[in-house]
This record gives sequence, structure tokens and C-alpha cells, in this order.
Amino acid sequence: MTFPKNRIDPSAFLLELDGYQYPPEYRWVRLHGFRGMTPWRCIDDLDEATTVRKEFLLEVGAGAISVRDFLPFARAEHSDDFAGFVQSHGTVTGEVCVAHLTFRGSAETSGYPSHVVYPSLWEWLTMVFAETREWCQPEAIADLEASLKPHR
Repeated sequence: MTFPKNRIDPSAFLLELDGYQYPPEYRWVRLHGFRGMTPWRCIDDLDEATTVRKEFLLEVGAGAISVRDFLPFARAEHSDDFAGFVQSHGTVTGEVCVAHLTFRGSAETSGYPSHVVYPSLWEWLTMVFAETREWCQPEAIADLEASLKPHR
């Protein structure tokens, strides 16, 4: 199947981190222009992704949760919730871990950081769309339309 060429610059997207490629499903949605849905946005800044991953590794360092490593790809703008693909034994899985980080720079106690694991990107996107639906209010639409109008 052939798809029409789009005008998206793939170099603008963070599609791998620390030598690990993100799963094909994620690369596919990004290369089709997905940038996130309010309140979630994709992380394309290498420094931001690296900082989030380092903090995650610090917080889970004492074995507080079952997820030991992840490759962050999105954040919720209204909280310190980050989504990342679970990495296990050097392999990036298709599972998505959403973790609420404290940014204390140290290991957390048992059960923290708080987290939810989704079996795939598609289940995570279902949650994202549900949150987006809650944010979709008439006043938010008016503000968004105003922000997109060219300034004269």
C-alpha cells in the first residue's frame, strides 16, 4: 500500500533515545504528524527526554516498582506524569508506563513512583483521548482559536 508523501520533517521528532529506537507504532503515528493531545504532548527535545529518563532511573533505583527502565516519549502538561516505553533486559517493549515523578533525585519508597502500565501505545492513546475529552470546553476552544490567528 502506498501512502501520499507528507511534508513532515522526521528529524524534528525524537524517535530514538540512547541508541534504542521507539516501537514502530509510535514512529508511525509521529511520522503521520501526531504531536499529542491536550493535556499530553510528545517529547522531542533530547535533553528533556534524557533528564526524565535519568530521574525515572533514580526514583526506581531501589526496586520500588516492577518497571525498571523506560524511554520517555510524552508528558502531561498539567502534572509531572510522563509516558515512556518499558525497557526490559535491553529490549524496548510495546508497553507504556505512565509514571508520576517527584524529581527528588533519589530512590522512592515501595510502590512509588505512582504508575500505570498500558499494554500498548493504542491503549495509552485511548486514555489520552479520554483525558482530552475532559479538557475540550467551549472557552478552551475560543482561547485556542484566538492563539492560532495571525497577529497583525
